[in-house]
Amino acid sequence: MEIRHRDLIIDSENPFENCKLERRQYAHILTTIVESYAEGFVLAINNKWGTGKTTFVKMWEKHLQNSDFMTMHFNAWENDFEMEPLTAMLGELKKLIGKKEDKTFESLIEKGAVISKKIIPAITKYFAKKYLGDEAVDMITSSAEAATEILNDEVNDYINKKEKLEDFKTELEIFIKDKSNDKPIVFIIDELDRCRPDYAVEVLEKVKHFFSVPGIVFVLSIDKEQLSYAIQGYYGSANIDTDEYLRRFIDIEYQLPDPSIEAYTEYLFEYYGFDEFFKKRSFTNESREDKEEFIRFSTFIANEFHYTLRQQEKLFAQVRIILRTFYIKNSCFPDLVLMLIHLKFFHENLFDNIKKKKLTTQSLVDKIESLFKFDFFDENINRLVSVEALLVYMYHKYITKEKRLYGNSASLFKKVDNSDEKEFLLSSKTIDIPESTFLHYNLEKHIEHIIKIEHEYYSMDLSFFLNKIELLDNLEID
Repeated sequence: MEIRHRDLIIDSENPFENCKLERRQYAHILTTIVESYAEGFVLAINNKWGTGKTTFVKMWEKHLQNSDFMTMHFNAWENDFEMEPLTAMLGELKKLIGKKEDKTFESLIEKGAVISKKIIPAITKYFAKKYLGDEAVDMITSSAEAATEILNDEVNDYINKKEKLEDFKTELEIFIKDKSNDKPIVFIIDELDRCRPDYAVEVLEKVKHFFSVPGIVFVLSIDKEQLSYAIQGYYGSANIDTDEYLRRFIDIEYQLPDPSIEAYTEYLFEYYGFDEFFKKRSFTNESREDKEEFIRFSTFIANEFHYTLRQQEKLFAQVRIILRTFYIKNSCFPDLVLMLIHLKFFHENLFDNIKKKKLTTQSLVDKIESLFKFDFFDENINRLVSVEALLVYMYHKYITKEKRLYGNSASLFKKVDNSDEKEFLLSSKTIDIPESTFLHYNLEKHIEHIIKIEHEYYSMDLSFFLNKIELLDNLEID
């Protein structure tokens, strides 16, 4: 059984074969855009973290290569140890020629050295380490840095002279034409929004000022909101109009449509081996553990709270680990486990208050019902209210230490005068709902049902499940 979701295997011949998000069509659209504007531009693929951008970009890159495009893939986050982005970006260009000597690239490096302000310390450090050993590196590098700073004004003036920059861009354009086979080279920059703010801005500046030559299409795979924070951090102001700032660099902004949560839920259900778990327990009489119901409820939760793909993966992985702590004879209620882990991940204070018994039973009802929209015309509403009822029931036992709720003076019901009628002691937005909705049983009716058959399935209180969630019980062997 997997404990984390591994990167998908990308088939060289059919890159989107293992794509679970039906994104092949978007690769075709973007490829057409690249072909249509071969002179070059900057494309930003803007989606939130955890929505599968990196996987898509890797698949698309292989698709481009299969269509005779030359590509480069630069992971900015992995390279931000390199103080000068120009060095790393030229390194990606060098991969196009391999290890063989290339006069055009050598000329490009020569021009690039002139506009790289860190070149003197880098060279000095290299020779110091080679000939004098590590102990001399820091001292000599510091001296070289100091010498460089003395000439800083002259170097800056030199860099800013248009003709010098044009020298570099001319050599770059010659190199691109020589290598591109009449198609633009696609330079993919990923994880830019995860870099140090200064490095992220430096990369953008290099793309704009040094690499904006015909024949290169830059693809920035970004979370624009996070990148905006990096820009504000770099300039030390939250008042910068980052949208306007990024328009200087980005020509086309593209957003991958949200994937099918239903399809991805079914994929994760299979990936993490839930089917094996349900088959193993199919000999019990617990209809609540029907796998289709669990898939529907987990899909509902993911949609309700707009999970990213990464959040879905982590939630499913955690639920699967917890379910392994239940023995066959245990009633495990996967929907309740899912709800509790959701609360632990995304509503930590609420989960902590539940664990520490800081809420009244009514407060718990109010908190849970404030988290969900409770759309009574949604077909998932019955499952939601049944899970709410189970959580409330188990919690009430947990804080009152009741073995049997029904008829107890401290329970959730009390007798009305001398009659056989019982009054429900909790208020809930599910109580007075018209019959013409999808809600068949409100919170009161669900709890009544639980109490009626408590001796069969509901004998434990919430501490039993909390111990599982906190991994205080050993794993069952699958």
